[in-house]
Amino acid sequence: MLATLVGVAAMSQVFRTIAAIVAPGLQREFGLSTEELGIYAGAFHLSFALAQIPMGLALDLYA
Repeated sequence: MLATLVGVAAMSQVFRTIAAIVAPGLQREFGLSTEELGIYAGAFHLSFALAQIPMGLALDLYA
């Protein structure tokens, strides 16, 4: 269980930073403006925050 949680936390960090690392390539390949790229990166943060509620409840109930 601990290894799974550590793995998920590491993946979360990667997903949160990857948009900044590959931003120039994403903008060039998909023709995104700075605002559109910001929406893409912000969507992950919002979905991550919203996913914490059911995951926290599930961990409290089943772990």
